[in-house]
Amino acid sequence: MSKLEIAQELFKNTTNIYLKKLIENYIANNGSICNAHMDYFIRLDLCIAYIEKEKFDITGWQLFDIHIEYAHVFYNLKTEQMFELTAFEDGEVTPCYLSNGNEEDATSIQEAIEKYQF
Repeated sequence: MSKLEIAQELFKNTTNIYLKKLIENYIANNGSICNAHMDYFIRLDLCIAYIEKEKFDITGWQLFDIHIEYAHVFYNLKTEQMFELTAFEDGEVTPCYLSNGNEEDATSIQEAIEKYQF
């Protein structure tokens, strides 16, 4: 999937109206930085680029939460699975999972999904 296709899939599945609006603006600007929410756009773009690079099938997944400005939580309602991507301004993106209430780094999105506990 291309970055635009990933964004469209996330938009289709996301239910949080604020996150849906962020993705909608991202799509409308073709992934270009929007001054209104520059930090959020940069971090969202980094996450989408990471998903594309890892060739992860994002079908059915939604952007569930951004609970800290750099931590993006993705959720699949059908499979009830989750993973997080931390995206920092320096361009570093790391897949993560929760384990006993602690955020842990993973080597891949798939590993983060397998180890995620909620």
